[in-house]
Amino acid sequence: MYLPLVRVGWIDALEFDQHSPPNTHPESPDRLEAIRQALRTTGLVEFLDRHPPSPVSPELLEAVHDRRYIQRLEALGKGWLDDDTYVGEATVRAARLAAGGVVDAVDYVLRGHWNRAFCSVRPPGHHAHRATGGGFCIFNNVAVGVRFALRSGRADRVAIVDFDAHHGDGTCEIFRNEPGVLYLGLHQLALYPQTGDGVPQPGSISVALPPGATDADALAAFERTLAPSLRSFAPDLIVLSAGFDGDFRDPLADLELTPRGFAGLTRGVVELADLLCEGRAVSVLEGGYDLEALAEDVAAHVWALLS
Repeated sequence: MYLPLVRVGWIDALEFDQHSPPNTHPESPDRLEAIRQALRTTGLVEFLDRHPPSPVSPELLEAVHDRRYIQRLEALGKGWLDDDTYVGEATVRAARLAAGGVVDAVDYVLRGHWNRAFCSVRPPGHHAHRATGGGFCIFNNVAVGVRFALRSGRADRVAIVDFDAHHGDGTCEIFRNEPGVLYLGLHQLALYPQTGDGVPQPGSISVALPPGATDADALAAFERTLAPSLRSFAPDLIVLSAGFDGDFRDPLADLELTPRGFAGLTRGVVELADLLCEGRAVSVLEGGYDLEALAEDVAAHVWALLS
């Protein structure tokens, strides 16, 4: 294994595991343990700068989410936001740390301490809207990180590249009509939340892949549609909503991607980051629910971030 020329940070914490939905829930703490094990067994952990997250500030969180929604979460204690999204006694703290961890990663990258970062956080975030959670998501981690970047004075334009199999409807809603943010999505057609079907939306460009789409299909869509838009936008920072539920083994989607495909997508983003914004890219974990597949996909993703 060669010594990477770039410095990649890794946001991780055992507190994320304390958000623990019922045992049959696909978004389980086992996901992060599978990732940790994969990074250890592949030796990739030796090349990552592991950093514990700090909680997001109330002011920054309220710059993304409605205060009444935050208060409702804190008052709930234990229960369900919707049929899919569980809140337990440790969930709000874990979610605050997840959002804060992304802020830490963005800060380190924009300051030049890291070239890139991988945020192994949960609960995930890209289905969380301003005033609602859903789809396993509590706070929109990527949106909080992007808002911080724009407020920091070190980034005027931020591009979000979301390759989760499910469209990031919450992220799109939060940044609709905001000229400093461009959302670029690659997901499965007619899958939850049934948005992003290719109809143009202000501030976003999405490609909806048909069920059964392969690595070649996803990479072609990225090169044909998303990469040119990214070049034209010329961001100061790229933030990835890195979902791995497009893997052919995943139970919650019907795409046929492999670890090689995820590595290819990541390399495409990294090459454009090197070209457009001095390599600055922050990756944030979203979906991926088959543990073996998730472990292999993330290892391939992190290897590409290190390249």
